[in-house]
Amino acid sequence: MANGNGKLKLELQVNIPTKIKLLQDKPATGESNYGKWYLYSVLSDETEMSFFAPEQVQKFIEVNALGKGDELEITKTLTKDGKKNVVDYKIELLTRQTPTAPVNSNNKPNDIKIMRDCLISSIELQKELGSVVDVNKIAMSLYISRSKNGNSYQF
Repeated sequence: MANGNGKLKLELQVNIPTKIKLLQDKPATGESNYGKWYLYSVLSDETEMSFFAPEQVQKFIEVNALGKGDELEITKTLTKDGKKNVVDYKIELLTRQTPTAPVNSNNKPNDIKIMRDCLISSIELQKELGSVVDVNKIAMSLYISRSKNGNSYQF
């Protein structure tokens, strides 16, 4: 479906992985009756499209300091919570244009962002593998590995 700017609007389908390439560093943002929105220009199936990033996807983009040229695979999932369907997103970073550590205003690694990223990664791993995963130990291991590499924030 085309929107006001003539581009097709990317709609994520349930249980179908969708690969996107970000065509800009920061989204256009705004608010509507439904809450805050984040609009990106993306490339999907070699077509430029408009993508309204769900909040969970936006947080992943922010935490990982993603921008123009970075590629993601997003899978929209539905799970039952009683009688209610709960929408969730599995997000995977495919390629990164600029593999640098998040930095603060002093141009030093931002430990809080790195820690948050590590915790999010370990929680995702626990969701995937179950309760055998110790979130704190995994997060600490990831943090040590990622902060050891200085500014080459590797995955």
